[in-house]
Amino acid sequence: MINPLSQGGRPPLPLGAMTGDEDYVTKRSHALVEVFSDIVEVPLKLIKAPSGSTDCKSFIRAPLHHPEGYLVVEHELSHLLFSTNLPLMEDCRTKSVERMMHR
Repeated sequence: MINPLSQGGRPPLPLGAMTGDEDYVTKRSHALVEVFSDIVEVPLKLIKAPSGSTDCKSFIRAPLHHPEGYLVVEHELSHLLFSTNLPLMEDCRTKSVERMMHR
């Protein structure tokens, strides 16, 4: 394994666990959503839900009760960063389901 310091890179950051109990996941997720809200200049609301989703405009839904809920929040925030085209994605999903139903 190459030591990043010997290659002129930055030292590893002590980021802590990416998983935990609901209180930990919720607090960490809220902090992350606040940072991204400031970066993209969009007021985002974090909502506890059974699974992850976003409208890329106003909310992030994630299973904050699940130990991996924080990772779902990160995934949903990535849609904002990479400009996911939600209407196009919906059209593709609808067509795929229609094809499956016809089969």
